[in-house]
Amino acid sequence: MTIRLLPCDRPVARYYIPSSAFVYFRLADPVDPELVVLDIESNCLVLSDNEDVSHYRRLFEALRAATLPADDTLEMLRVARNDPEELT
Repeated sequence: MTIRLLPCDRPVARYYIPSSAFVYFRLADPVDPELVVLDIESNCLVLSDNEDVSHYRRLFEALRAATLPADDTLEMLRVARNDPEELT
């Protein structure tokens, strides 16, 4: 597993930061469909329509591209643990 941070001031190309959490699922078996699960206040919504899933796949890829590299993320987490004031 790789953890990457998305700093608040990082631009996300052609997209917005979503107002609610979502999970994009692409399983190893190509027979399994891609799915998106939207986390809404009182429930969750599962999307399987190709157009909906494609939108969230592109959004996920844009968000991932805007994140810090894994090494920079690790360093930022170390700084936050040791001296959180340095991040402000």
